[in-house]
Amino acid sequence: MFRQNLPIMYNFSLGGSCVYGTDACAIECMFAIVEQEIPIHFDFDMAKYLINRMLTLSAIDKEFMIQGVKGWEKCFYIAGLLVECKYVDKDYICKDDEREVLKLVKRKNWHMENPPAHYVPGNGQGCYSWDSLGHRPQQKEYVVYAKRIFKIKGII
Repeated sequence: MFRQNLPIMYNFSLGGSCVYGTDACAIECMFAIVEQEIPIHFDFDMAKYLINRMLTLSAIDKEFMIQGVKGWEKCFYIAGLLVECKYVDKDYICKDDEREVLKLVKRKNWHMENPPAHYVPGNGQGCYSWDSLGHRPQQKEYVVYAKRIFKIKGII
């Protein structure tokens, strides 16, 4: 899996104000989960092609934001995995056929109604399993705010 913050990623935009290198952590989580379930490796060219398909099919917007539960399901489908998505609170523990994406917020923003977030794949127990931006000192500033849960239904 390629890292979101590779220099080439800062030149990739969908026409909005955001660039992949700073704003596509949720999509990176989806790619990481698909790579765990299917024997596939996403390189930059393949990811770019799939991301453009996601935009065309309204799964994401020009700012790389996944469009709700149905958007997550479409993104996974486009990448080759059939899932059922739900949003749950931070204390949910995954079942064997489920994968999680953790919605992290900075401790100082915890009180906000819809705080800015960073997304990372979890280990099923609410802990990081990988971060698209690599290991960073500022990780300790974040706490799990909520989770996105994906029940694996099959490979497409």
